[in-house]
Amino acid sequence: MSSPRLFSTHVPYASLPKSMKESKCRVVYVCRNAFGTLVSLWHFASHLSDIRFSGWTLEEWGNFVMERKDLGPSAAMS
Repeated sequence: MSSPRLFSTHVPYASLPKSMKESKCRVVYVCRNAFGTLVSLWHFASHLSDIRFSGWTLEEWGNFVMERKDLGPSAAMS
């Protein structure tokens, strides 16, 4: 392959292979603003036909998400 080579993944940095972390490759970590992500997810979920999300306010949705401990990159590191 010709340089530069790109590798895109949703795998958290802590879960990357040791060989990749010890190499001289550059790692670019891109993340979104947490509140923007929450609002985007709320808009998406509010349009689902699933009854458990219909009528939830943004505050209720935020409380639901904050109670989940298995979401996000920190879950992979624990």
